[in-house]
Amino acid sequence: MTQSPFRFCLRSTIAIAALSGVTMFSNPAPAAGENAGAAWPSIPKNAPAIFLVAAPKERTTAPPAFEHGPVFFGTLSNHDSEEIRITPDGMLVLRASGHRNSAATLRWEWPESTAPSGRYTLWTRFTQGGKNTQTFTVSAGTSGSHMEERLQFKQSSNSWDMVWRKTNDELLLFPSDRTFSIKTTGTATQQKQFSGFLLVKTGELPAGLSEDDALAAEQTKPEPLINAAPARWLTVGTWAGPAGLSLWGLDYEPEVRPFPGAQEPVLKFDNGRMAQWTESAPDSRGRVVIEKPGHSTLWAKGSGYAHVYLHAPKAGRVTLHFGHTGAEVQGWLNGHALDWRRDVSPSAFKMTEPSPPSPPTGQTDLNDQGGVMIVQDAQGARAHAAQLGLTAGWNRLLLKPVIRHGKEDTFAFGARLTASDAGLLKEIKTSLWNPEPSRVARAIASRYVPSVRTNAPFNLAYAGEPLSLEVDLESIDKLASMQRPLRRPLAEPLTLHLSVTDYDGREILRRATPFRLPGRATFDLGSAPARGYYATHLRLLDSAGNHVVTYPVDGFSVIGGATAQQARKHDKKMAVTYYFMAGRDLHRTLYFPYMKRIGILRNIGGHNTRNESFYKTAAAEGLLVSADMWTHRNPEYIRAYIEETAPYVDSFKSYNEVDIHRDQRGTPASWVAKARQEYEIIKQTKPGALMIGASLVRPASDSWFEECLKLGLADWHDVWDVHCYPQKAPVLEGNMSNSPNETDLGVLKVYSRLGWKNPKPFWIGETGARSSHGRDARRWQAQMVAKMTACALSREDYQRIGFLVPWWYARERGKHLVGDIEAGHMPAEAAYYTASALIDGFGDAAYKRLALGDDVQAAHFGPTIMAWTTDERSREITLRPETSPPFVQVDVVGRVRELTASGDGDGSVRVTINGSPVYVLAKADYARLTAFDRQ
Repeated sequence: MTQSPFRFCLRSTIAIAALSGVTMFSNPAPAAGENAGAAWPSIPKNAPAIFLVAAPKERTTAPPAFEHGPVFFGTLSNHDSEEIRITPDGMLVLRASGHRNSAATLRWEWPESTAPSGRYTLWTRFTQGGKNTQTFTVSAGTSGSHMEERLQFKQSSNSWDMVWRKTNDELLLFPSDRTFSIKTTGTATQQKQFSGFLLVKTGELPAGLSEDDALAAEQTKPEPLINAAPARWLTVGTWAGPAGLSLWGLDYEPEVRPFPGAQEPVLKFDNGRMAQWTESAPDSRGRVVIEKPGHSTLWAKGSGYAHVYLHAPKAGRVTLHFGHTGAEVQGWLNGHALDWRRDVSPSAFKMTEPSPPSPPTGQTDLNDQGGVMIVQDAQGARAHAAQLGLTAGWNRLLLKPVIRHGKEDTFAFGARLTASDAGLLKEIKTSLWNPEPSRVARAIASRYVPSVRTNAPFNLAYAGEPLSLEVDLESIDKLASMQRPLRRPLAEPLTLHLSVTDYDGREILRRATPFRLPGRATFDLGSAPARGYYATHLRLLDSAGNHVVTYPVDGFSVIGGATAQQARKHDKKMAVTYYFMAGRDLHRTLYFPYMKRIGILRNIGGHNTRNESFYKTAAAEGLLVSADMWTHRNPEYIRAYIEETAPYVDSFKSYNEVDIHRDQRGTPASWVAKARQEYEIIKQTKPGALMIGASLVRPASDSWFEECLKLGLADWHDVWDVHCYPQKAPVLEGNMSNSPNETDLGVLKVYSRLGWKNPKPFWIGETGARSSHGRDARRWQAQMVAKMTACALSREDYQRIGFLVPWWYARERGKHLVGDIEAGHMPAEAAYYTASALIDGFGDAAYKRLALGDDVQAAHFGPTIMAWTTDERSREITLRPETSPPFVQVDVVGRVRELTASGDGDGSVRVTINGSPVYVLAKADYARLTAFDRQ
């Protein structure tokens, strides 16, 4: 196959020697007194390299043989120095009298046949008189008159401190680049010295930077199977948890159509990186390496993907034999889930060393909050098999292996195909690019991630009201940081297709509109549908109707009113949590209006500094917030803060997760003194207010909290504020800790060590359902928040449960584009509303557990019965509501259907339940609990 220009000079290194009269073909010699080890940064030993020498060739002695690559000669094209000289050891010296700003530009040119391209990290090695900062501007282009800025950064150097310094951002070089320059500006005393610059290649160019190049790259020829397996796969990884691409939204994985070089945000809980779908070939044993993650997945699990297109000359069935270094796998053929079984056949693909052996139980790992966990159920590699019903023509196969590895282990898989029709296997071809025709480069179209909003406030619609959908396909560009924007819309007329599906994946509506990319579009959806959650699926077609790209899924919720929740807000346990609510005045436009619309009317937190207007506004809006003493210790400031906020709040708190912030917690004695000071002023000012103090994450992980208790910390708290992000679904009257050292279990463990009894109730002051833990991320998250709410409501000593910032919309929050706690535009928003409206706020006395079997969780919460199974299996149960019929059943996202009486004459109803919670209550109660204030 013809080599793509994007693959030129793999892993190359460009050493740019800043010379102007002498040549330097070895490492720069360190100046006197400097660390000789700093002469050259750590780079791949055998990496190909290119020297770009600043001096003209005619002034330079012929260089010795250079084994790493070609040598090019350049010029100092522009400068404002008074004197330029070259030192004996090869330094470029720019001299100017006094202390002033100066500038200089170095330029190189190279022929087309040797043009480097790819992603690079730039290193500098320079110094100047005095401690100053230099600004470097890196440009490249097709010629000296057609240059564009690629990178700008600042670096500082102490006087005569000649060391290598690495930039944080990447630089791109394109196949069409012929000219390269570096301009430096900044002040210095007397002179500046430049030893050189170093460009280290970090990868190939991302796909989608040039429309012509991208279209050319997509014209590839199919390949036959080799040893009954694809010769190459597209792979990407490794996500923390089994969720992977399902983090984007409902049923996105079956729609994925990647291509080589496609950018993919890969999330590890709160951290992420922009990875690429990479071409990977089997080794001599048939193993395909996804990556060596470099971090442990023993506790969280980890997931990655492998994708390939398969062409069959006719319809037929083949068996996929799949083995990998983990124990779980999912997969889809043409969007349909595969049915997997354990493979014990002679054709089974069994991973051989050095794949990880079956991990022993009892290994330790860190969870998402940094707590030490003991993993008891780790499993090693397994072989799987699935039937593939291939259609005639092209088929797309996506595989998702899930692992549990130590940090040194390699994530790998192997696959082979068998069939009763041997001739079919011989005719199967494979491709990494989508072989279907397209008049638009898919790499270009997929640069953009849609931001999708309805006209309803916060994407929370009311049934029956006019509804429209606004799609922004220009603001979120995955390649924006590459400084190569798409400067004009694509010439090809396109069509943007919208499909709206319900929570079960059934299509309820379809729309299409002419479109230019990048751009925006609006869809009229008519009237908002019935309550529930709805996913929005967007596809782009070219003018011939060919599929170009399927975009990540988004969605919206349709909810009821919150009037009844206002009436019982002081009895409600559900809250939101955010600590900086007064910032940018967003409480007026986002936080407070959102809370009132969804019906969760308390925030555990307020603002971390004094802001009387904020607290007054909250009280005027009928909302409950906590005044936050944060890290303040000045008694005058604290007293003023408490006195001015006391009329508007019912609780006070302090620093967030103090036990894991050693710089803030200080000694036990100093922290207890702070807590006492705040408590005494609070009780003097407003005796009935609660002091919940600083929050705790893993209080039993060291001795700090224990020592605080010995000094009387409990005397200065009314409750313990504890945080958790449970990995496993809680049960009624259970807990939400991931380990005995965390959350309320951690507090109780410390009390037990002391031989004391805990006298305080708990606030779950910050929590959330991390959707990374779910195989089907967003359905798992919706179920999880409902179960967490039920757990809190089932315990008298859990007085509050605060869900972290449910309004966050990840696509508009930062570079990762997707998050696992955020619920904005996801089904969990509908689940928050439904649980808050139907089971929260009826008091502890209204809770009554129902005994319906070991695998069934069920209870009365006031007028509502909530039920689900713990084994995820479906079963029919009989419920006897204590209210009058007719009854309705409401699912986890708020969809309602009427129930028919069982016919036994006892007022009972039969309900089918599974792992997703349902609510059963009288139709009249449902209408009352979800009513609107129409005044």
